[in-house]
Amino acid sequence: RDQSGMLRTTFLCVIYLGYLAAGFTAPFVVALGYVWVDAFRPQDVAYFLLNQFPIAAVIGGTAVGSYFLMDRRFAPRMNAVTVLQCTMAVWCTVTMIWAVGGAGAWQKWDWATKTVIFSAFLPFVFRSHAQIEAFVQTYLFALAATFIPFGLKTMLGGDGYGRDLGLASGNSGLAEGGLLSTACLMVIPLAIYLARHTSLLPRWKITTLGYWGLAALALATATGTFQRSAVIGMVVLFLVMLAAADTKLCTPPLARWS
Repeated sequence: RDQSGMLRTTFLCVIYLGYLAAGFTAPFVVALGYVWVDAFRPQDVAYFLLNQFPIAAVIGGTAVGSYFLMDRRFAPRMNAVTVLQCTMAVWCTVTMIWAVGGAGAWQKWDWATKTVIFSAFLPFVFRSHAQIEAFVQTYLFALAATFIPFGLKTMLGGDGYGRDLGLASGNSGLAEGGLLSTACLMVIPLAIYLARHTSLLPRWKITTLGYWGLAALALATATGTFQRSAVIGMVVLFLVMLAAADTKLCTPPLARWS
């Protein structure tokens, strides 16, 4: 077990260092590394090194620094969404003045504010079609490391409320059922889109089936959490996907031919 843990940690360290090294030639790649760290959280499954220093802060700072030093030629303009995100970060900080929770509130502020700020930063880094798809691919596969084992265990009858069936344990992050089910339902449309329109991976049948399989496992994971929020999310997702579909099940037959 210790040997497998060391091999796993070594593999994760190679990936982490690879993102950092690639960022010196392609700044958007190190931003992909931050997305991977934020969604996969290798520090929670590593046995050494990665769980001993703030890897998210290091790679996040490198992403921002490499952008300002090497990737400012085609900077996008500020828009209303970016302004609202920055305003939200300021509001989160201001409300800490009268927060009731004290130390617990600052812990929540730490990750919540960083998430909002970096989400406002992402459009400045991922601008081309290939970069945006690389972001979606990285986010999907980073989350897949959690929902693949959870979804498989759910299909085999190992589901249950409040049970640790994935990589993470406890009651925070993706180990918390409500957040996990929300993340899984969120990536289902992304996986379906990539199955139909991916340009970074070969358009083979096995690739398409793989994306559809990820969507199915994400749905199984959301179901296996037994969360009420998952049920509501499934209904909303179904209605949104139905509204966006080219052919509606509820469309009258004559209207389809008109």
